[in-house]
Amino acid sequence: MLFWDINAQDPRLLKWNKNRFGGMKRLPLYYCWGCVGDLSYLPVSENEIRVLGTTGNADGGAEYDSYPESFPRQPIALLTEVSSEVKKAIKAWGTDGFAPTGFEKTIHYSKLVDFFGHGIYLMRCMFHHQFGGQALTETWDDETFLCPNEKCTGGIVSKAMGRRHSMRFLAGILNDPPHGLPMIEPLNDETAADWNYSISVQFHMCNACHAITAVNRCT
Repeated sequence: MLFWDINAQDPRLLKWNKNRFGGMKRLPLYYCWGCVGDLSYLPVSENEIRVLGTTGNADGGAEYDSYPESFPRQPIALLTEVSSEVKKAIKAWGTDGFAPTGFEKTIHYSKLVDFFGHGIYLMRCMFHHQFGGQALTETWDDETFLCPNEKCTGGIVSKAMGRRHSMRFLAGILNDPPHGLPMIEPLNDETAADWNYSISVQFHMCNACHAITAVNRCT
């Protein structure tokens, strides 16, 4: 299933590296919820990928009846800035993992909910969909994946150590029924207000050959 279809020629992505994604025009982020396993693939063209490996199976994955064959296609915007109001609200949370007593009744909490799109109960739940940069949540960055592409030339350090090239965090996408990505729940009135946003799929990329590994982990 296609989760995101990123414009790889977006000027913001090419600002520091004119060949960031090997000259690709589109960067497709796929995952199979029908087989639920780690999925590795290599984008070949705008309309083709080569599957490099998977730990999933065809029998088991859909978490509810009539699981969709595809998600509705709709535009998304990449935000590069966090407002000063959201930054102040995060700071007002304090250093404790749990919100201060009565915090959910403050304007700061309302700003956080409006920005993240879901209720927040723990500091570690203060995250959103992400593309690029350092992983916002620890579980998106607590595993090291090695490039699954046997033909990958890798990097100098990897070659010297006699192992495959390490991949880097690329994106984290949440279960998000209200916005067209119902990964484990059907989209209905109940899930529109209360859904399991701690379920996510994370993507890691090899910066040498641009192979991608997608995995499902509870955040």
